[in-house]
Amino acid sequence: MKPAPILATLLAACGIAPQTARVQDFSALRVQVANTPDGSTLMLTGDLNDSALGIRNVRISSDRQQQTAHIIVYKTLANSQHTGQLNARFVLAHPVQRVLFGVNQQTIWTVN
Repeated sequence: MKPAPILATLLAACGIAPQTARVQDFSALRVQVANTPDGSTLMLTGDLNDSALGIRNVRISSDRQQQTAHIIVYKTLANSQHTGQLNARFVLAHPVQRVLFGVNQQTIWTVN
């Protein structure tokens, strides 16, 4: 048994240390992107596989030059405020060609 992962999970569950979600943590993770010349709208939906966890926060950063958006989802213990259902909408001031997810920046959407 490795104490470091257990400790990290306990700290995240207490809200002391954030725990980030990976693509594999979701069932039916879906990204919809609507691009216009002036910007883009991103819709992100899905459900966490672990019913004991909820979504604490969703953050996005973007790079105008590379036309990318990077989404990070933070998990916590599920409660009335933090459910496992992901439903996030973001509006960016530039078009997006690729959407990255998580700390490992896995590509989850690219323009056709």
